[in-house]
This record gives sequence, structure tokens and C-alpha cells, in this order.
Amino acid sequence: EGISIVYPTINAGGGNIVMNGKGYASASGYGMGVSIEYATVQTSGNGMITLTGTGTTGSNWTSGVWIDTATVSAANGSIALNGTGGSGSNPFGIALLNDRLSHKTSPFYH
Repeated sequence: EGISIVYPTINAGGGNIVMNGKGYASASGYGMGVSIEYATVQTSGNGMITLTGTGTTGSNWTSGVWIDTATVSAANGSIALNGTGGSGSNPFGIALLNDRLSHKTSPFYH
């Protein structure tokens, strides 16, 4: 995985959060660009959250952005998710499973 966040809370306190990840090509490992599981990524005020991920080739779980049982929250800012799936198994551009996206402005999914 390019960026893997499991269980912690990341709080920018009003600042922006930007994550750019590219999966690692592996015959048996995970190839997700950005993976957030059982975690909280949040900011307050007008802070924005941008997650950009590119899945890889030839490995398992090659989604660009994978959010599973996690909370992504921007109080007054926007949330932008940009994902490109790879060519292995589960090559979703953006995969949202059991998630909570919270924002006041419209999110941008690309």
C-alpha cells in the first residue's frame, strides 16, 4: 500500500489534509494507493480533505482509495476523493465500505 492508516485519529484542527499514495506492485500483497481502515481522518473550520490514490498492477486489492469502517470528516470544508484502480483483484477507483463521510459542503468524487 502507498498510504495505510489503521486505527489512529488524524486531526488537522482546521488545516487541510492531503494524502497522495501509489500502491506497491506485489504478487501477493495489497496494492491500494490510500487505505484508511477503522480510523478517523478529520479537520475543523474550513479545512479540506483530499485523498488521491492509484492502485497498482498484479497484486490483491488494487483500489485507488479504500475507506473501510472509517470516518472522514471536514466540518465546513470539502472532501475530495480521487482514485484510479489498478489491474489486480478489486480494482475500484474508490471503494467505500461501512464508512462515514461528514461535511457541510458537497463532496467531490472523481
